[in-house]
Amino acid sequence: MENKLRLIMTPICNRDCKGCCNNDFDINQLPIVPNFRDWDTIMVTGGEPMLYPEMLHSLVCQIKNVNKGARLILYTAKSKRPLDLIAMLHYFDEITLTLHEQFDVDPFADLNLYLMHMDLAEKSLRLNVFEEVHLPDMDLSHWKVKDNIKWIKNCPLPEGETLMRLF
Repeated sequence: MENKLRLIMTPICNRDCKGCCNNDFDINQLPIVPNFRDWDTIMVTGGEPMLYPEMLHSLVCQIKNVNKGARLILYTAKSKRPLDLIAMLHYFDEITLTLHEQFDVDPFADLNLYLMHMDLAEKSLRLNVFEEVHLPDMDLSHWKVKDNIKWIKNCPLPEGETLMRLF
């Protein structure tokens, strides 16, 4: 069985989502990750990790330094600065982007236009779209789309994953 770490890089977020999973537990009670060697997959999440792209880059370098074989996945909702997110494609095997509200659509459309001109054969792009978000007609061929998402009370951690924090 694959060993998966869901790593909260930062509890800080630029949103205040009513159904955020991080409201269901005390982040300070989570264990701090002791090392990065023991994981097959490391999913970096937050809060919002893209609020701190330099820190995120440093974290990825630290992980790759001790575990070159780990599959790295970035969970984010921030597409407002598309070039920052595109830069992360160099470091991550997968990016999962979530559109929470309708105002997320225009920045996502800009990001998607950039991605349409890139070779993404080695990357996985996942798009989570909440039920109140309506996407205009656009080419989403690079994305594996999961739409009509609803908030889940107490957000159960998927089987086989361990939730820890960076510090």
